[in-house]
Amino acid sequence: MRKSVVVSALICFSLLASFSLSQAATKVIVVKPMTFLSTLPSEQNVAGALANGKSIYIFGTVATATGTDGFISSQDSNGSTQWTLPLHEGEANILTSLTVDASGNLIVFGATSKPTVVSVPPSAIDFQNPDSVTVDTQVPQRNDITEAIIWSVSASGQLNSKVALDLKSPVLVTAGAITSSGYALVGNISTASGMAGFVVTTTTAGIFSKPLYLGKSDTEINAIVAKAKGLLIVGASSETIVSRPLKGKRDGLLISLNSLGKISAVVRSTNLGAMRSWKSTTASYFMGGLSVTGNKVEAVVTQFNSSLAPLWTMRFLALGGAITADLSATSRVAFFASTSAITGLSGWKASKGAGLALVFGTNGVLTGGYSATAITAPISLTFSPDLGLIAVGSGPKGVSVFRVLPR
Repeated sequence: MRKSVVVSALICFSLLASFSLSQAATKVIVVKPMTFLSTLPSEQNVAGALANGKSIYIFGTVATATGTDGFISSQDSNGSTQWTLPLHEGEANILTSLTVDASGNLIVFGATSKPTVVSVPPSAIDFQNPDSVTVDTQVPQRNDITEAIIWSVSASGQLNSKVALDLKSPVLVTAGAITSSGYALVGNISTASGMAGFVVTTTTAGIFSKPLYLGKSDTEINAIVAKAKGLLIVGASSETIVSRPLKGKRDGLLISLNSLGKISAVVRSTNLGAMRSWKSTTASYFMGGLSVTGNKVEAVVTQFNSSLAPLWTMRFLALGGAITADLSATSRVAFFASTSAITGLSGWKASKGAGLALVFGTNGVLTGGYSATAITAPISLTFSPDLGLIAVGSGPKGVSVFRVLPR
């Protein structure tokens, strides 16, 4: 029975892929510009942003004299910095994901290296060297980034706690989520033949589950959502995953895990000859990703239901993939670098690529469009009722933050 449901979902997904914007739009939408808030410091390698209440939390990584540190910076509604907190454990630290718990604490997900242990040479007073032999200085080799780490930070920028798990191989944590029993995080880990995806859960006290590895050589996991009774993770793979074979050159991948951490469903994209990947998902199963077929690059968004059956999908010519956010129970938004005019939009001609946020209502009906033309590579999209929609991305003048109140 499950097999027939999955097959039906895949057939439906293939049919819906041709659903055009002109069919969904009921009126012409005038694109409105977003409001510029700030340009972020050039030394910051920004990974994302989170809008919560009246604050915007920017996070990422900065270079140091010995490696890299993570950072969180809080901005107010005008783009003014309120505080900045560095986060570090070993020499190399990479922050990649941020969420907020019920108490208002910021939960930060990333990866770190173990501290390098430097041996201390004998004292020059005790060292006997009558022949004046020159000894080469031993430079300690830095450890690989092998530890997944989770920090808890207060809303005022104070470090509360941290937990870490050494996965023994180089890792990149890509996303995290809060669960009923603690946290879950996903990412990619180096293998003997390439890269595998992984997912691991932990209690707030740092009791980690056994990691679940996906693929062996070419599988990535990019985003995660905690469900009522399990997890949804999304990414891409060119490998067979749980008996689900490759459909295109590389498929977008959706995997549902039950409350025991076991795989309950796998859904792959079905575009023959395409390189596909899912980059983001929301709590409402609104997916954003990328499709590359030959020289054709498209940002793709698809609304799924809780059974991972596709309800509607849209494709737009773009420089890269789409990232997504929820505005309400019935409203979704996608952000991407558009490279063409779009049916249903008035005054939009971004042939060289510029940031565009599109708002969709029920059944994919287009209800709004907002531009951030200084952005050519979207980084993050986040929403709070107090601040509205916050878009972050890089462009010729650096990484910028924009804001708009969707109506």
